[in-house]
Amino acid sequence: MNDGALRAALQKLLAVGEGASDNAMKARFAKKNAPVVEPATCPECQKPLVEGKCEACGYSAPAEGDEENELAELLEQGE
Repeated sequence: MNDGALRAALQKLLAVGEGASDNAMKARFAKKNAPVVEPATCPECQKPLVEGKCEACGYSAPAEGDEENELAELLEQGE
């Protein structure tokens, strides 16, 4: 009986299992050691912002691209 094919199949199966186990451990490690992202706070009352707005005082955070647009406008005006 030639058990070479059986051994090869078992080695392949073990390699796949070890790879899956390694990937699972890497994912758990990355999740455990991920940086903690603190929620944004209102600069006026220090309460957490909900979708860029403060429910306590009504402050609204500027949109992501607003600062870049303002800088571009100022540079164009200075020509």
